[in-house]
Amino acid sequence: MTNAMFNGNLGGLAGADAKCADAASQAGLTGSFKAWLSTSGGTPLSRFTQSTVPYVLTNGVQIASNWADLVDGVIDNPINVSATGQTIASGFAWTNTTSAGSAKFANPSLSCSGFTQAFASDPGPVGINVGTLQAWTDHSTRTCNLSSHLMCFQQ
Repeated sequence: MTNAMFNGNLGGLAGADAKCADAASQAGLTGSFKAWLSTSGGTPLSRFTQSTVPYVLTNGVQIASNWADLVDGVIDNPINVSATGQTIASGFAWTNTTSAGSAKFANPSLSCSGFTQAFASDPGPVGINVGTLQAWTDHSTRTCNLSSHLMCFQQ
């Protein structure tokens, strides 16, 4: 998860990916990073490398043994560590993504206008970093003017 929090105007997928890349770079991590986020422009299911090796947090704790395990509805451990290794006790993350890696809502008006606007009247789906069941990615909605983290995955 990013240490920083952002309102729902992430700049779409490209802006969210840039925020993940920036967080990784500031933490000294190498490689390409993408946000676990869905819009009409793509989803983790369509945008991510579907890894055959374990997904681990920056502290080495495994969250899933491979892609199939990541998207089976249950992860091994909560995604509660930042790029710098800091534990994030409890926090929401913008996602609009189901536990299968697909979009929760296809209609952009139900996801902060494709995560390009931050109006208090618009909803944005979030996950929560304290769960291992589907709520890690599909917990509830928040108004887009509020701030949430991003979950970032190395590609």
